[in-house]
Amino acid sequence: MKTFIKLIVPLLFLVFAEAGAADESYEKALRLFKVRDYKNAVVYLEKYVAQRPDPAAYYMLGYASYELRDFYMAREYFGAAYLIDPAFTYDKIFEHSALLDEELKLIHEVLEISGAKEQLTVYADVVGRGLPQLQNNPGEQQLRKELLSLIRESYLLDKIYPSVVQVFQSSVRKEHLISALSWLKTPVGKKMTMLEIRANSPEGMKKMSAFGREYEKISENRKKLFRRVGEANNATEMNIEFVSVSMLEMLKAVQSEVSGRNRMSSEQLDALAGKIRNMPGDQLWSIVMLSIACTYGELTDKELETGIQFYETPAGKWFNVTRIKALTSALRKASGELGEKIGKSLIVKNIPI
Repeated sequence: MKTFIKLIVPLLFLVFAEAGAADESYEKALRLFKVRDYKNAVVYLEKYVAQRPDPAAYYMLGYASYELRDFYMAREYFGAAYLIDPAFTYDKIFEHSALLDEELKLIHEVLEISGAKEQLTVYADVVGRGLPQLQNNPGEQQLRKELLSLIRESYLLDKIYPSVVQVFQSSVRKEHLISALSWLKTPVGKKMTMLEIRANSPEGMKKMSAFGREYEKISENRKKLFRRVGEANNATEMNIEFVSVSMLEMLKAVQSEVSGRNRMSSEQLDALAGKIRNMPGDQLWSIVMLSIACTYGELTDKELETGIQFYETPAGKWFNVTRIKALTSALRKASGELGEKIGKSLIVKNIPI
């Protein structure tokens, strides 16, 4: 019996020591992951999964590999995470960690309630709808189908949501975060969010495309209110950033796969993006105003004033700027991956770029 005890005590010590080392590796990896040091985070995560095949660690390995542009390993690690836990989500990364602080919980709640998270789920459809309508030629239809598949794969929520969270973490002002959350929970805040989500749906897009005649019937005072809403929430800047960043990153990645005379220079690419950013103000405002009027048309003048007042506060300005920065960061990465995949796909098919 004494011999058994002598053997089991060192064995238990070794097990607990290994468990402690594994936990320490996870905590180090998580700290590095939070500050976007993905290269070093991978080192600790690989040590951790060697001892514990944990879905959270595999998921972080997948996302870190994606950020490091190792798309093959990203797919493998994401697959490993879902094999262990088919219902795994980004939030679960922090469930068994001491680093799940109050601010991170608030960020997840704000992104959920504000509709920002849901907006990311429909962006693939938005990009897909921008593809040119091809003829009934079977070959062209097959190409369109393949492009849509690449778009959906590149804009998966699991890939781009972590980037949004991390931008909020790097820019967080807790007092502003709490104020924004309080606003989003008010009746007017909830109503505005609901209308924004509806506007991004396929039905909402159809309504917007046919809204021109309705807009002409709106009174000038009402149009002035809509304009103030657009100025308060930086609607023009947001649209320019989303379109220009998505297009530029996609083109850069496509061109990286091209060689010879067909390849555009970085100066040509920047000039192309500059044309989008320098779109005539009147032309852009007319598009933005139409979108705002269609989106918030159900709000009363008083409700619109309430929304404007929030977005003009320090908390409202912080929330809006951070949201635009976060979504732009996410779309930049997704568009880069999409462009790279499109470039490779077109080259394989010998289609001129």
